[in-house]
Amino acid sequence: MAKTKQEAVNHIEQLTRARLPLWRTYENIAHSYPDIDRQWKQLQSLAKQCFRENEVNGQIILASRFSIERSLRLIRSQSGDPAMTYSSKGQPNAQAPSLRAVKV
Repeated sequence: MAKTKQEAVNHIEQLTRARLPLWRTYENIAHSYPDIDRQWKQLQSLAKQCFRENEVNGQIILASRFSIERSLRLIRSQSGDPAMTYSSKGQPNAQAPSLRAVKV
């Protein structure tokens, strides 16, 4: 167990040593080109905002889907035919639209 812990500590130290030059390079670039750092932070902020908005859109789509499925179940149950739907003119269709689109 002690050997495994020591190996883990050695690995962490190795990663830290490898990371330090990268950090220094970043600091040099950020110092030499301050606009890059500002743009990077702005890009990160926009990516987080897009993620949050995509989450909201996903929830809206999911809620709409459930509502449509519930409405279709209601329409189909009232007609007595589980495959019955209605055309754009309100006339009953004997088959679900997805079944008519399949050609054999």
